Amino acid sequence: MVTIDGQARTGKNTAGELLARALGGLLVDSGRFYRSVTQAALVAEVDLDDRNAVESFCAGARLDAVIRPNDRGVLEALATVNSGLFTDATLVSVGALVPKVAQIPLVRAMVNATLRRLNRGGRMIVLGRDMGMKVFPDTPYQFYFSAPAAVRELRDSGRVDSGAVAKRDRDDARQTFFPPKGAEVDTGDKTPEQVLKVLLDEMMERTPE
Repeated sequence: MVTIDGQARTGKNTAGELLARALGGLLVDSGRFYRSVTQAALVAEVDLDDRNAVESFCAGARLDAVIRPNDRGVLEALATVNSGLFTDATLVSVGALVPKVAQIPLVRAMVNATLRRLNRGGRMIVLGRDMGMKVFPDTPYQFYFSAPAAVRELRDSGRVDSGAVAKRDRDDARQTFFPPKGAEVDTGDKTPEQVLKVLLDEMMERTPE
C-alpha cells in the first residue's frame, strides 16, 4: 500500500500511474470518487449549497468501484454511484464543485469506507489529500507531494498569476494533511520519471531486508 497526498497540480496522478505500472499495482484516485458523488448529486438535482440535501442524498446512495485497465494498460479503480459510471470528461467538468461536497464529514466517511474495501492486501497506490493521515495510516509508504505555487499555477492554466490553484488550496485546506510517516517530494523541478525514481528509492529504503 502506497499513499500519495498533496495539493492540486503536484503531479500525483502522473506519478501514481507510473508507480502502479512499475509495481504492477492498482491505481486508486480518491478524487474520482468525490467527483462521482458530486456528479451523481447533480444528476439527482440536489442543491450542492444545501448541506442537508447533500447528506440526505448520500445517505441513500451506494458508492462502489469497478476495476478496469485504462487505455495505458494500468489497472484503475473507477467509482460507481448507484451502479452508474461517469466518463472522465464528465468528472473533470464538475471539479470546481467538488469542495462543496467533499468537505461534508458524511461524504468523506462514505468515500473512505469504500477505499478501505478496495484494500485486499495487494499492491495499491492511493492518491488524495488525507490518504496517509486518515485512511491508511498504517502503511509505511507514505508520500506528500509539494511544488511552488507559481509552478502549480502554470501547470493548471499556463499562467503563473491565474489564482486558480490558490483558490483550490483554500477550498481543500481542511482536507489536506501531511501524513505521519510521510516523505515530502518536491515535484516542481522534476520530470515524472525523476519523481518515480524518488518514490522507488524511498520505498526501497523503507522496505525491511
